[in-house]
Amino acid sequence: MTAEDDRLLAELGVVARQRDPVPSHVAESGRALFGLLRVDAELAELVHDSDLLTAGVRSGSSDVRLLTFQAGQLVVEAQVSRAGGRHALLGQVVVASAPTAGVRLDRADHPLVGDSATEAAPLDDAGHFRFDDVPAGTVRLAVELPGGRTVTTAWFTV
Repeated sequence: MTAEDDRLLAELGVVARQRDPVPSHVAESGRALFGLLRVDAELAELVHDSDLLTAGVRSGSSDVRLLTFQAGQLVVEAQVSRAGGRHALLGQVVVASAPTAGVRLDRADHPLVGDSATEAAPLDDAGHFRFDDVPAGTVRLAVELPGGRTVTTAWFTV
């Protein structure tokens, strides 16, 4: 390509941005995807899901779902209880090294654009937490550790 080609492409880019700008939700989705590039050992992997055990089994659906996530020595166990259109999420954080500072529940109101709502819950001495009246949708748990480190579970549906 020549310098003239570069200049023409730059001018066409200006015109395109003015006539047909990138919608804000597309730009937000792109920024959210870059956040996935930073996901490494701080993501707790799903190691057990009771819904997967009953998949394809007649009358296998239950009002209680059990999930277990693990990242190194940290284990997050969660029980999702369904009642109508709302859910209760009870759980326990088990970590060998240091006590955790708390748990955050992130709700993805629209996962493609990254809109979310956040709610925090304290942990008792045994690492138990509870979220009540959680609407159906996509959620994840974020365990806040001392020193500012956070371990996040994969997104799952309630």
